[in-house]
Amino acid sequence: MKVSFVLPCYNMEKYLPRCLDSLLDQDLDPSMYEILVVNDGSRDNSLKIARSYETRFPQVKVFDKPNGGVGSARNAGLKAATGSYLYFFDPDDYMARNVLGTLVSLAEKYDPDILAFEHTSLDQQDPLKPDTNGLDLSQEFKPQTGIEFIGSRNYTGEAWWYLVKRSFLEEHGTTFMEDRLMEDVIFTFENLLYAQNLLFIPLDVYRYITVPDSIRTSKEPNHFRKFVYDCEKAVYTEGELIERHVSPVTHPDSYNRLKSKQQAIVLFLLLRLVRSDIPFSYVGPMLRGFRKIKAYPLNYLIGPDFKGPVYRLLVLIVSHRPLLYPFMYGLRGFYRLVNFIK
Repeated sequence: MKVSFVLPCYNMEKYLPRCLDSLLDQDLDPSMYEILVVNDGSRDNSLKIARSYETRFPQVKVFDKPNGGVGSARNAGLKAATGSYLYFFDPDDYMARNVLGTLVSLAEKYDPDILAFEHTSLDQQDPLKPDTNGLDLSQEFKPQTGIEFIGSRNYTGEAWWYLVKRSFLEEHGTTFMEDRLMEDVIFTFENLLYAQNLLFIPLDVYRYITVPDSIRTSKEPNHFRKFVYDCEKAVYTEGELIERHVSPVTHPDSYNRLKSKQQAIVLFLLLRLVRSDIPFSYVGPMLRGFRKIKAYPLNYLIGPDFKGPVYRLLVLIVSHRPLLYPFMYGLRGFYRLVNFIK
């Protein structure tokens, strides 16, 4: 078995057929890959849809479990997978046509710990874009370490940007954190730091769809509160990994980019905190803790990945406490007024 797709599925009846159809429409023999749909206690017809595919396509395998969150579902799929490489795929997105054979060919040739590639972001209303540019397999690609890759590219933390060798995961014991948002960011972050053989190819493989009712776009107060608390934990986890694996002396570009990504979490955390019901008295102690691990003030954030006048203004405000609190009070008042008018 070459590749195991792992799809954590919770209430995805609107999107699951499109995703599964795209994974089945590939240039690889069905016996060489499997699609593991992990139904995480869905309350809609997701399980029924997945079972219907399972009866028609032998490479589709369905696992049903009580709801435990995305991390729990991905770990269940990881445990059940038999492929040499794992692809943690989101069921509200889809895959370009006839790219899987190319990915497998390159994986067999270079034997990377991680294989990374391109993606296209689309709005839910955009037409399907199933085609992709081909890749000349006769050309040579240069593998890097994961730390070198971080320093050279604006990488993303989402798990769907990578194929990861199963034996590599088993060697390092990396799994997804459970009952936490940002679980894939930490999972990817840790794997990149461990990788000694990472291959990036300029092939457009993944179609990322902005879904209004997804975890990332939810505007429920409970979601904002959980986002803040889980991001706070992620800031510390990333800080520990950076200090353990990356030296600002030997890998300055990688170190600066990692600190920038860490401080971006701090910025987005504060912007979400404004929209939650968490009291602002929580902010002071939190920022003092971030200061101890060099995650605050945001003196690393502005760089190749975060730039422009808006980011510069936000960094100026957030990094200076006399500006931060009036800004947060004003923004919270604005959001409450907008919600009241609605």
